[in-house]
Formats: sequence, structure tokens, C-alpha cells
Amino acid sequence: MPVVDCGQFTFFVLPVDPIVSRLYQDYAFTVNEVAWRRLIELLGVVDEKADDFAPIVVYARLDSPDEWHRFFLDVQAAFWESVDSIQEEFANVAGDDVRIMDYAKHVGCLPQRITSAAAFQSDDKTYLRLILDSGAEVFLVPDSDNLDSRYRIAFSSKKN
Repeated sequence: MPVVDCGQFTFFVLPVDPIVSRLYQDYAFTVNEVAWRRLIELLGVVDEKADDFAPIVVYARLDSPDEWHRFFLDVQAAFWESVDSIQEEFANVAGDDVRIMDYAKHVGCLPQRITSAAAFQSDDKTYLRLILDSGAEVFLVPDSDNLDSRYRIAFSSKKN
């Protein structure tokens, strides 16, 4: 680890991950950066031993400009990040006993516009929800009140 000596103080220079930029980390927030952008792909990284709807992290590919975002829940908070290189991200998890799930079929056909993306709290739990212009919704829902618990991805569609 590089060290910078400034006389009376010594600083350790931590490496910066150039691949990921954290946009939000909180119990409640709105992701204005993705409103009205088209969702092109929706993928989840899932542990080999978990069911298909228990992702470790969810990835969304958006257009205009073409970029990837990832989001997840951890320790009762929601996280939203932009990702520079999805190939590097997937290369980093390759061989880690995980699989990639394509969730597109659960929201109808893609692409669709995201009308809203937000984290919110209810009953002391944090949730994350995307609403698409078709009325379909994507939710990240905590499994339990346990801080270390996993979460589930759930889908709903507009009833006609």
C-alpha cells in the first residue's frame, strides 16, 4: 500500500476501484439519473446454491448513453452504483460458484423505460423498487429483520 509522508502526518493511499462509482448508499433515495431511460438488460449474479430469485447483486443495462448500473441491499441499506465495465465485473466473479440470471422475462419484453427507481423504508426494512413504463415493477425485498440476511428479487406487473 503506498504511503505519503507529510512530516508530522503519514497518510496511507488506498487504491481506488476505477470500475465502480457509488451513487447512493442510504435507507431512502431516488435515482434521478435513470428516470425515463430505457432498460435494455436486467441480470442478477446468484450464488450456485441459492434459488434464482436470491441475487447477490442486480445489474441493469441502460441506453443513452449505453451504461451499466448495479444495485443491491446490505445491512438494511440500499446501494446503487454505476459500472464502467461489465466484462471486468463478470470476470471478477467468474469461478466464484455463481451464475448469471437473466430477469428480463419477468418484466415482459425489454427494452422498457424506467419511470422511477428508488429505495424506501417500510416497517424498519429497506426496499428498492424500479417501476417501468409498462407498469411492471422490480423489487429488492429483505428476507428478514436480520442485518446479515439476504434479500430476494420480486416482480409484479400491471393488471389490466
